[in-house]
Amino acid sequence: MNQQFFTSKQKPVLLQVTPKGIGGEGNVYSVVVDDNEVPLVAKIYHTKELEREATNQQQGKPTREAKIRHLIRFQTQLSPNCSAIFPEETLYNAQGDFVGFLMREAPGDTDLSSLCSLKLFAGLPSQWHQKYDRYEGAGVADFAQLCQKIAQVFAQIHQTEELVLVDVKPENIHVSFQGEVSLIDIDSVQVVNKNEVLFPANKLTPEYCPPEYQDLHFKQDFIPQTWDRFALGVIFYKLLLGLHPYTGSCYPPYDELTTNAQKIAEGLFPHGAQKEYFSIIPHPHQSFNKMPEELRALFYRCFEEGHQKPDARPQATEWEQAFGQVAHHEYAGMVRVAPQVLTKVEPNNATTPVQAVKESRVALWGFFSAAVMLLFFLSIIFKNIAGEAPVYAADYEYYKQYFPGDYQVAHPIVEGRRLVLNYGKYGFLNSKNEVVIPLQYDYADDFKEGVACVAKNGKYGFIDEQGKVVIPLQYDGAAFFFNGKAQIEIITPKGRKYLLIDRDGKPVTHKYDYIGDFYYGRAVVRTGDLIGFIDENGHEIISLKYIYAHNFDETGVALVGDKLKKHYINKAGGHVRNYIPPKH
Repeated sequence: MNQQFFTSKQKPVLLQVTPKGIGGEGNVYSVVVDDNEVPLVAKIYHTKELEREATNQQQGKPTREAKIRHLIRFQTQLSPNCSAIFPEETLYNAQGDFVGFLMREAPGDTDLSSLCSLKLFAGLPSQWHQKYDRYEGAGVADFAQLCQKIAQVFAQIHQTEELVLVDVKPENIHVSFQGEVSLIDIDSVQVVNKNEVLFPANKLTPEYCPPEYQDLHFKQDFIPQTWDRFALGVIFYKLLLGLHPYTGSCYPPYDELTTNAQKIAEGLFPHGAQKEYFSIIPHPHQSFNKMPEELRALFYRCFEEGHQKPDARPQATEWEQAFGQVAHHEYAGMVRVAPQVLTKVEPNNATTPVQAVKESRVALWGFFSAAVMLLFFLSIIFKNIAGEAPVYAADYEYYKQYFPGDYQVAHPIVEGRRLVLNYGKYGFLNSKNEVVIPLQYDYADDFKEGVACVAKNGKYGFIDEQGKVVIPLQYDGAAFFFNGKAQIEIITPKGRKYLLIDRDGKPVTHKYDYIGDFYYGRAVVRTGDLIGFIDENGHEIISLKYIYAHNFDETGVALVGDKLKKHYINKAGGHVRNYIPPKH
C-alpha cells in the first residue's frame, strides 16, 4: 500500500512506503508515479517535527510550511542549472495538514563523506577508488576539480546574500561519478533579509562550525555567510588531504581537547601560529606544505587570519577561481606517500623522528614482542629483497595501532573505554590512553551496557571491555544495546530483516521489515505494508493490522489508521477515541 499525499493544488502524490533515506528531521520517499521531466522525491517530516510546527503556528513563530513556500519562490532567482536541491511543492495529508515537500532527486547517490578520509569508503565501486586515488597525481587533481565544482554551487547560493546554509558538512553534498554536485537539506538553511532573520536554521554540525559557534545561538541569532566560508575550507582540506584540518594532539594546556570543535575554538591549526602546542601532527598534514601556493594562502586566510577576522575567510568565488587556475601537474607534490617518520613535536620545537614498523609476515607469525627497531630493520631487508620501497602505508597504520598517539577520531571515554579511529580501523583505549583493544575493526560503536558493537569483513557482533567476542560477528548490521536488547539486521532471500536479541545473542522478536525506536514502552514494527507494536521485551502487543501509525506519546496513546479511518489506541491496542481532523 502506497502513501498518498496532496500538493497545494490538490494534486494527489503517491509515495513508496519504505523510505529511500532516513534523516533526523524527516524521511525521503520515492514518488511512485512520476510524470515530471525531472524525477522527484518527497521529504516527509517526523511526527515530532510536525507537532513542533503546530506549536510554532499557535505561538506566532515562523513555521516550516511558510519557510518551504518562501524557498519555492526564492529559487526562481537562481540560475536554472543551480545544483542546490530546493523544494518544488508543499505536501499535505488528507486532512489538509502540512507534512513535507517535493523536490528534485539528487543525481548522485554518494555523499561527500565517502571521499573525505585517507581511504575512500570501501563500499564505493572500484571505479571511484581508481579515479580518486591519493597515490596518483591525477587522483589528487580530480579531488581539486571536485572542490572547484562545490565552490561553484556555493557561489550561486551566496550571491543572493539571502541564504546561509549553516549546516555545511559532507553528508549534505551529493556527488555522482561524473562529478555532478548537489546540495541537499536546503530546507534547513537560514533565510535573511538585510541581516534580519526571516527563518532560522534548523541544525548544525560542530566540527564544521567556526569559532563564533561558541557565542552565537544559531536558531535565534543572525548567522553571516562567513560561517559557511569556514565550513567550506574544512571540507576542501578534508578532500585534498584526507583528514580534518584541526586533527592533532596537543601539549598542556590543550592536552584535554579531544574534539575538532574544541580545537577550532582555540584556533589550533597545525600549520599556524600555535603549531608549537602540538605534540603530534599526523603525517598526512605534511602534504599541505606541498600544496600549490594559491590554495595554501586561502587555507591560511580561512583558519588563521579568519579565526579572529571572519571577513578574511575566502569567498566561494575565490576558491572557484583558485582551483581553476592551478594546473593538474601542480598537484603532483601532494601525492600520498608512505611516511618514513611520524613527526612528534617536542616542547622545545625540536622534532624527533619515530620510526614506523612494518606489518610483515614475521610480525604476524608471532614476533611482535621483538624490539620495534629490530622489526623495522627486518622489514627493510625483506622489502629490499623484493625490490620494493622499504616503507609503505601499512607500516604507518601498524605503528599507529600499537603506539598510542594521535587519531583521526577520538571519542570521549564511555564506560572506561575511548573509541578511536585511524586509517579505517577502530579500536579502544583505556582512561590512560593505552590501547586495550587493538585497532582491527572496520566499524565500532561506543560501549553501552558493558559491550560494544563491532564489525569486520562486513559482519557485526559484540565484544566486552577486554575485547573478548561475546556475541559472534555473524550479522549484516547491528545497533547498540538498550535495556538489555539490541537490534540486528539479517539479509535474507526476501530482503533485509530486523529483530531484537538479548545479551546472550538469542532472538526475542520475530523478523520484521522495520523496527522503530521505543517510545513510552512501545516500538513500531512493520512487515510488508502492515504495522503493529512490540513492547520492550519483544512481545508483539498490538498485531500488525494498520497501514498508518504514530509513536506513542507521553499520555499513552498513539494515532493509527487503516484504509477507512484513523483513531487513537492505548498501549494494549484498545480504542481510545476517534480522530477528528483539525479545522482550517
